[in-house]
Amino acid sequence: MGHRTEPETRTPCTPDWTRAPVPFPWAEWFGRAAPIRLEVGFGNGEFLITLAARHPDRNWVGIEASRTSVLKTASRWERHGSPPVRLLHGDAYLLLLLGFGPRTVEAVYFNCPDPWFKKRHHKHRLLQPGMVELLANRLSDGGELWVVTDTQEFRDHLLEVLPGSGFLEPASGSWYVEKLPEGYPVTKYMREGLAAGRTLYCFHGRKVRHAEPDPLDYARRFHLVESLARYTEAVRLRVLEQLRQAGALMEPHPACP
Repeated sequence: MGHRTEPETRTPCTPDWTRAPVPFPWAEWFGRAAPIRLEVGFGNGEFLITLAARHPDRNWVGIEASRTSVLKTASRWERHGSPPVRLLHGDAYLLLLLGFGPRTVEAVYFNCPDPWFKKRHHKHRLLQPGMVELLANRLSDGGELWVVTDTQEFRDHLLEVLPGSGFLEPASGSWYVEKLPEGYPVTKYMREGLAAGRTLYCFHGRKVRHAEPDPLDYARRFHLVESLARYTEAVRLRVLEQLRQAGALMEPHPACP
């Protein structure tokens, strides 16, 4: 049986994105229109829930591949007074394509993404050039990208990818600093890294040029159709239709009905 794309226990903060139109109906899901801020890979939800509680005038969205993390964060959301947060369980490459229209996201956060140390695994790293291009489409003009890592290898990866994109520039004098800015929530993983003597590298970029990526090329580059094999048949067919709506599926395709 394929993997599910949503927690078994549905809450207001975990909408079923596989049944939604593309892009997703954020104003309907939040019950209001407000600027969107997004965290990719929210883990236990500490960072996301903290910022949503501080800034309830924003709509906060989280993307997470781990179903267990989504369930734990949904519980944290209820315990902290149900701040304006919506959680999406699934693949980040897929959900960034389907869920958001051009210039609709005010800021995006990546906190300690998996560095995938082995060279043969580098293709699995988030923030590949194709993702940065899509982010430069989804971010509003002047929108912000924040990335925190505690590994030199991923720091060096970012120093190649971000300046090389041409879509972003440092928000301040340099691409990164070796500390978190005042008020930036410190996650459990960050605290453990600091206790172990690791350095936190905080990147802060700002969008300066709009991108127009080709959805078909993006879907092929990141094997989005092939990735749907992990889902149940019913879910897979719904997501294939969403890919069609996003212009990311050319028919006929062997995975299509």
